[in-house]
Amino acid sequence: MKIGLRTIKTVISVVLGILIASAFGLASAPTAGIIALLSVSNTKKSSLELGVGRILAFIGAVFIAWVCYNLIGYNAYAFGAYLLAYIPLAVKFNVPEAITVNSVLMTSFLNAKSMTFALIGNAFGLLIIGISLAWLANLYMPNQSQKLADNKKSVDEKIQTLILELADVLTAQGEVTKCETLLAELSHQIENGEAIAKKDLDNHLLSEDVYHLNYFQMRRLQWTLLDDILLKIKKIDVSAEISEDVVKLMERIATEYAETNDAKALKEAAQNTMAFYQASPLPKTRTEFENRAVLFLLLQDLETFVSIKVNFFAESSLGE
Repeated sequence: MKIGLRTIKTVISVVLGILIASAFGLASAPTAGIIALLSVSNTKKSSLELGVGRILAFIGAVFIAWVCYNLIGYNAYAFGAYLLAYIPLAVKFNVPEAITVNSVLMTSFLNAKSMTFALIGNAFGLLIIGISLAWLANLYMPNQSQKLADNKKSVDEKIQTLILELADVLTAQGEVTKCETLLAELSHQIENGEAIAKKDLDNHLLSEDVYHLNYFQMRRLQWTLLDDILLKIKKIDVSAEISEDVVKLMERIATEYAETNDAKALKEAAQNTMAFYQASPLPKTRTEFENRAVLFLLLQDLETFVSIKVNFFAESSLGE
């Protein structure tokens, strides 16, 4: 059984929460540990947002509880009325995670049959200790740079392999099922890369470097085009002579396409290939015409595929 970093940080936060609350002489010291347990999150940003939301929601909870307890009395009916009012408001203001923590704190007033400033201060102290320890625990997050680099490399290599396989299928030398498998694997890798990039972004509170996230989103757009290209290849039946220039273009894209390539030369090559087909003699039969039309659409997809990378490179830090 593997114990993860988040588990270790959570345990330390809980223990310290109880010890610190006890050292300050706060009543119900274990509650500080429970709040820390519920506040340690996956990223710095989510932990910060969670803590701020709970603090602001605590103020509202105290006001609602004070009204309910003073109008109805310190009993279960009053606490039920508090929940009826507090839960919808917490959901409306997008702090549903504060419901459990703050409601537990409001029960301390129910047990004490009173809501004095001292008791409110005690509850607030427990909340601050638990949240603060969760913030401190999340100040350390593993560096995702290597994971991102490995994932990007894997995605790029998969795209290169897929393009070559598509070229083989176009010349009747490849297998459609192999391309479908590669597409499925590529989709999963891009999804995983996006998840890592989002997590990495949320762990940088003072910077908004969206390069990695945009990179995987760019690859997602290209994946859609590759999927469309496979669908088109399934529909056409052209001779090797007719498809030769398209195949050469696909092989060149697969060979030269990389993260640091601005892809301008590839875009020019795609445009030249389109110009070549536009200048070619018209097909003589309906079947030839239909196949040539689909082949031309496939070529347009390839140009769009490359243009996406050209635009990304120009807009990213790589193009500066």
